[in-house]
Amino acid sequence: MLRAFYYMLWVTPAFVFTFLAMTMVRRGLRRQFPFFFSYTVFQVLLFLVQFAVYHNWRSLYFYEYWTGAALSIGLSFAVIYEVFTEVFRPFEGLRDLGGVLFRWATVVLILAAALITLTAANTPGPVSTRIVIALERSVRVMQCGIVLLMILCAPYVGLRYRHRTFGVGLGFGILAAVDLIAVGVVARIGLSATSSTFFNLARMSAFNFAAVLWTVYFLRPEPARQPALQLAPSERWDFALSAAMHPQSASPSLPLIMGVVDRAFERAGHEGHSNDPRKADK
Repeated sequence: MLRAFYYMLWVTPAFVFTFLAMTMVRRGLRRQFPFFFSYTVFQVLLFLVQFAVYHNWRSLYFYEYWTGAALSIGLSFAVIYEVFTEVFRPFEGLRDLGGVLFRWATVVLILAAALITLTAANTPGPVSTRIVIALERSVRVMQCGIVLLMILCAPYVGLRYRHRTFGVGLGFGILAAVDLIAVGVVARIGLSATSSTFFNLARMSAFNFAAVLWTVYFLRPEPARQPALQLAPSERWDFALSAAMHPQSASPSLPLIMGVVDRAFERAGHEGHSNDPRKADK
């Protein structure tokens, strides 16, 4: 019974990701989310290769699994950057500063993964496997941080829970949180057949849930990101950062100034219309 459940959790995401990739192509969304589309297609191809190797060349499955895991980590990291830039897309100054911070965070996480690998030198297993595991843990921590940042900044950047960017980030956040919690539980109770089964079931269940969640987000219509009628804190930050990062050019600030003026005229028009005495007499 448990073996059949394992098999179902292993096979189901391939069908879900196939449907998701077809949906993105049909709706023209692969250009908006190129890294996430590549991640989706890669998961389908990875399953086909793993399925063939597992049933025909069992001795090679170990190497194929960890090679696929390393490539999947690289793609998921690219998706993190894609979500990060999409969140701050309307704000050039915040996006530029965020790109710099993201690159430095990448360097820090790589160094952290290297330290984890070195401190776990007595752990059984090949060095390459330990490196992949350490990198995966570092990427998971970064995914949790990006999701937390996205949730905290959503009200200020015009992002709502129905936006696809929010859904993509949320799915990876759930994957990362479940993975880190499962690792903590296994470390707490010790490695055994029971803890290994719990760890695998938790990760596979979270992966299935994330695949379904992403499919639902890309099937539903997405609302437009509406700017606030008043100057939001994110726009003030963007204005200041654009002026600081481009002191010789007024172009980064011009769209923001024009937007502020347009909204001021719009608000004045609404107030004048509501206070018109002729409307009140009627």
